[in-house]
Amino acid sequence: MKASTAFFAVLTFIFLSCSPSSEPAMEEESPYLGDYSVIENLLEDLQTSWIRREIDRYADLLSEDFVFVFQEDDADGIPDGYWNKDEDVLAVKRIFDSPQVTAIRTQLAYGQPEDNQTTKIREENATLITVTNTFLDVDLDGGETTLRVQGDTQLFFFQMGDEAQGEDPSRWYIVEWQDLGSNTLAVVETTTWGGIKFGLNKPRPAVEATTWSAIKKG
Repeated sequence: MKASTAFFAVLTFIFLSCSPSSEPAMEEESPYLGDYSVIENLLEDLQTSWIRREIDRYADLLSEDFVFVFQEDDADGIPDGYWNKDEDVLAVKRIFDSPQVTAIRTQLAYGQPEDNQTTKIREENATLITVTNTFLDVDLDGGETTLRVQGDTQLFFFQMGDEAQGEDPSRWYIVEWQDLGSNTLAVVETTTWGGIKFGLNKPRPAVEATTWSAIKKG
């Protein structure tokens, strides 16, 4: 074989070896269920959005008329005892973005949807799903402190989208979330999910039993 022919063969081999594969790259499977024509998927993706701390995915689950209703013990300083969507999303974003928060874990046990239920704030007809057992851990400072919500009841009310507000009328949205708390006794200081949303800046025991209201409130 002539030297020039051999050189050309080597170049061809190198070119083919370095050429990108013609096979399409595998797309990473989304952790979100989507398909919000299925009402339960919103609760599953709510949990995922908290675990992954992705505020846009959380906000997408909420109606423009969404309200978060605080437990009474956490409602001090909250006008009318609830937040609208903008207030809630801003508070949750602070949690997700906080350098103090190092991990979030949550699991919600809930029953079947119940039609023709009435929301508390706007007294509108909606579909209700009751979370009968809430588990939420928010780890602070590398796990030195954990805010824990355990056993609390949450009420989630859903309506189909309102096209007049720019919502998709073919899918469900959360219109009201009531944090009801629990009748169980805590062995450490208690708080709420709303309290966690409202603020995180105070000295805490290693594991603090709390509520979702208290986590949101902070």
